[in-house]
Amino acid sequence: MRDLMGRAMQFFCKEPQRYYMEIASLATTVGIIHEEYQEYEAAVQCYEIAKDIYMEKLGTEHPNTAISYNDLGYALIKLERYEEALRYLKESCRIKEREFGTEHRYTANTYHTLGQAYTGLGDYEKALELKSTKMFVYGHDHINTLVINYNDIMFCYGLKTGRTTYQ
Repeated sequence: MRDLMGRAMQFFCKEPQRYYMEIASLATTVGIIHEEYQEYEAAVQCYEIAKDIYMEKLGTEHPNTAISYNDLGYALIKLERYEEALRYLKESCRIKEREFGTEHRYTANTYHTLGQAYTGLGDYEKALELKSTKMFVYGHDHINTLVINYNDIMFCYGLKTGRTTYQ
């Protein structure tokens, strides 16, 4: 698959002005593949390519740029580069709040990722606040809330209080 992606990139790069969206999209896809193989440095490089293209061609306030910030932030969290991740995630959140509102699932997903970064930094209060916001947006009975958020919230609560069991 990587060979096919490389050949596609070579084709698109012959006319980058014509295929810039395809190049950015392919860079994102390759970044996702690197994440699946836990190759986070390589994923960051791919997401930076996509981010730079979106910023240049669509502007710094475009939703695609926000998505690239979010992708980059997530990969940086995996590398434990939390401060750097926060910078991108906050920008992603700001754009998504403006474009989609505070109660949209795209924004909620960024709140969740921001919460992961704050957990990594040890700011469990902020992490709980953000993860609870996602729970509010999705609703307490939504599958994303039940599977992901309750576990995350209890994990943060345990880190904050030192409790390892919940009753």
